[in-house]
Amino acid sequence: MTDCTIVCQQDWIWDAFTVPSDAGMTPGNGAPAEPSGAMRNPRKPRRSLGLWPIDDLRNGDALWAPPAFLIAQNARMRSRGLDPMLMLAPPQRWPGILGMSLMGRTAITARASTILQWVSYREAGIPERDPHRDSVNAGARPWSQLANGRVDTFPAAQRSLEDLQSALVQAPADSLILVSEHVADITEEWMVAVHDGHAIASSGYCVHDPSDSRSVLSVFDGARFANEHRMPAEELAVRAASRMTVRSTVLNIAFRMDSSALVLEALPMWCTPPYAYSRSQTDQLLMSISGCSLRVPASTARSADGLVTPDNQQVEESHLYRPDPWMEERFGARFIHESHHGGNSPE
Repeated sequence: MTDCTIVCQQDWIWDAFTVPSDAGMTPGNGAPAEPSGAMRNPRKPRRSLGLWPIDDLRNGDALWAPPAFLIAQNARMRSRGLDPMLMLAPPQRWPGILGMSLMGRTAITARASTILQWVSYREAGIPERDPHRDSVNAGARPWSQLANGRVDTFPAAQRSLEDLQSALVQAPADSLILVSEHVADITEEWMVAVHDGHAIASSGYCVHDPSDSRSVLSVFDGARFANEHRMPAEELAVRAASRMTVRSTVLNIAFRMDSSALVLEALPMWCTPPYAYSRSQTDQLLMSISGCSLRVPASTARSADGLVTPDNQQVEESHLYRPDPWMEERFGARFIHESHHGGNSPE
């Protein structure tokens, strides 16, 4: 397997990749017990803190990194005449593909310029209901965030339409925003990694205590999870990945008080932190992350349908990662004039 470069400043992320926690393997606390004789990947990933560009990184190399780093790294590579990294990701408009049946709520994506013209959430297609009562609420505050990424000036939050429009005044007109109904009474969240139609890793992520509160306890804080939720979480994640026709993704699955499950987010595998996965699951995750990076020259012909890789893999255009304009504006120039030539250093 190609060595994978892990770009992270947080030690807990590095440790999750390289020293999977035995605590995560106990019933009710993250990953399932390690199977006897599980295969281990003998090659260790390499770490970069992401404070400078990695000038020995090449198109197609295995990479786990925050999108902000990838955007800056790709801009640097282009400025030096190198083919940028080309990564697989869920479709930008994944909420519309999954729909109410898998997401359990109304969720829409719209450009910032469109949202600035909205008169009400209801006219835009977001029901204005009080989350605790089945009644119309003119002060509705659905969740809003970038559909595919994060910027520190626009964190995921519940916002009135007035607040949302105010927050988007400085956004690029074509930034894609996700607006979704609040989901009442969430009790647990799970993370499930899916590759080639199979759930290769799963773990409880956090517990809401009490339900529907912002007081959460993560798996690394000792949260305990309902083990009977593992199978339905994995089954729902596989269904969601199949509906999106993606090869690799991580699904954030939520459970409500009645144990019904829904998809909160569909995330790229190459930038989603591992949680309390078992050793064998972490090895499978690293191998799957390697497959998210396509070795495709920038000169490769592309059409509206996608591209064909040198090894004859057909890749849909919608499955190629495209950073949001807001993120490109924020991070694109970070490494352009950087003089330090960072590399990969085994830890």
